[in-house]
Amino acid sequence: MMNLFKTMRSVFSSKVRKANRKLQISNCIDLIDNQQFTLAQAYKKMTVTINDLEAKLKDAKSEVEREEKAEVKTVKQKNVEIIENTLARLKKSKEGIAAKLQKTEDSRVILVAKKSLLDSIESLKGMTSNCFETDDFDVDVIMTEIDKTIRDIESEFQANDELNELVK
Repeated sequence: MMNLFKTMRSVFSSKVRKANRKLQISNCIDLIDNQQFTLAQAYKKMTVTINDLEAKLKDAKSEVEREEKAEVKTVKQKNVEIIENTLARLKKSKEGIAAKLQKTEDSRVILVAKKSLLDSIESLKGMTSNCFETDDFDVDVIMTEIDKTIRDIESEFQANDELNELVK
């Protein structure tokens, strides 16, 4: 009778762990999707703002060329410089947002692959064949190895980004 309870508890715990793991991965994918949506909206706003400022810069430069008074021309030239500096900062921010979008897409792809792999492992384990039912087959060990590999890949991405920043 005690063995029956232990077996039931073990099966229940396994099912709960599997459900929690799938939920965690699904939640992470949803969070990344939300982050990507927010970043995409910011990217669009930056693009619109940059285009507007470029048009205003063109107008401001033509006004400077047409201006005859030296004092007014100096002030307008300062305005042109301010717009150019602002454009440079916005373009750099836009590049940063694009890089973040790429990183989130990479993370999303990795998580989707991890979820698919987890589902595949679970479906293989549930097949009639007993090769996955042995004591030496452990989904948790496999998932730990996958997590380690993902951390290694993310570390490489981070190292590449840091190296790119240093080289600039």
